[in-house]
Amino acid sequence: MRILILINNELTLYNFRQEFLQLLVSDGNEVHIATPHGKYRSLFESFGCNVLEYELSQRGMNPLKDFKLPWTYLSVIKVVEPDIVLTYTIKPNIYGGIACGMAKIPYISTITGLGSAFEKGSLISKISLMLYRIGTRNVSRLFFQNRSHEQLFTDKGIAVGKHLVVSGSGVNLKKHSFEPYPSEQNGLRFLFVGRVTKDKGVNELFQAFSRLRQAYSDKNMHLGILGNTEEGYETIVKELDKDNSCSFYDRRENVHDYVKDVHAVVLPSYHEGLSNVLLEAAACGRPVIASLIPGCKETFDDGITGIGCKAKSVESLYAALETFVAKTEAQHAEMGRKGREKMEKEFDRDKVNVTYLSVIKDIVE
Repeated sequence: MRILILINNELTLYNFRQEFLQLLVSDGNEVHIATPHGKYRSLFESFGCNVLEYELSQRGMNPLKDFKLPWTYLSVIKVVEPDIVLTYTIKPNIYGGIACGMAKIPYISTITGLGSAFEKGSLISKISLMLYRIGTRNVSRLFFQNRSHEQLFTDKGIAVGKHLVVSGSGVNLKKHSFEPYPSEQNGLRFLFVGRVTKDKGVNELFQAFSRLRQAYSDKNMHLGILGNTEEGYETIVKELDKDNSCSFYDRRENVHDYVKDVHAVVLPSYHEGLSNVLLEAAACGRPVIASLIPGCKETFDDGITGIGCKAKSVESLYAALETFVAKTEAQHAEMGRKGREKMEKEFDRDKVNVTYLSVIKDIVE
C-alpha cells in the first residue's frame, strides 16, 4: 500500500507519531511524507519513509493566500500516486482534503486542535468551519482527539457518520517511563512545558505563582518554564529568570529529564487538541494542574491524578495550586502513581497506532 502523509509541522510528527510511521513501514507499506521544510528528512528516511518538500505559510488563515494550496497538494498526489492520504492540522486537513477530493483519493484527516479561531466565535470561526465543511466533504474517516471537538462537528453537520474519537496520539509508555517521586524536603518544584504565549495561560500562571510564593514563603517554591518564547514575552521571561524562584530553559528535546525532577506539571491552557505535555507528565508519574477544558480534562481525573482549574482565571489557578500545596508528599506520590495507571489503561500509543492502521486497511482493502 502506498501512503501519503500531508503535514505542516515536522516536529509534531517526529515527536508524537514516529512509532506510527515505523508501524506503517514494518507492515510493508510505502510511506511518503510531504512537508514544507524537510528539516527532519534524514530522520524520517531512517524510518524507511520518503520525503517531499513543498511551500507553505504556517501562520494565519488567509483563504486568498492559501488558494493555491489544493493545487500544490494535488501536484504532490500526482507524483506519489497514493492509495490513501493522511492529513494532520488545519491547512493539510482543509486544502489537502480538497485536493484528495479532486483526485478521488480516499483520505483520513485528524483534528489535532481547533485553536484560537474557534475561541473567538467570530467571522474567523465561521470561515474556518465553512472551510472544514468543504475540506472534509469526501473524507473517508475524521479522527478527533476529544469528544468536545467531535460534538462541535456533529452539531454543525460536518462529516457526520465518519467520526472516530481516539486518545490523541497516545503516549509512548516506554520512552516516558514511570519515575520515583522526588523528595519534597528542599521545596516544591513546578514545571510549565509549552510555548510561552497568552493562549497557554502563562499570564495567569505568572500571577498565581507569584501570589503562591508570597502566601507560602516557607515552602521554597520553584517554577521551571520549558518552551519557546513568543513575541512580547521575552522581557517578562528574562525578568523571571533573574529570580531564584523561576528558571527559563527554552525548548529542549529531553523533556522527560526535566519532568522527572519536578513535583507537578502545570498547564493552564485556553485550548488543546489533547495535551501531550499532560500525558507525558502523567506517564512519568507526576501530578498535573491544568485547565478543565477539552484537550486537558481528558488527561487527568480531577482530585485523583491531578487538579483542575478554570481557564483564564488567576483565582481558580491559584486555588488549584493551593490545593496541591496543602497535600502531603505521600498524597502527591499517590496521585502520580494513579496518573501512570490511567495512561497505561487509556492512552497507550501502541493501541492508538493499531487503531489507525486498522482503519486504513478497512478503507483501502
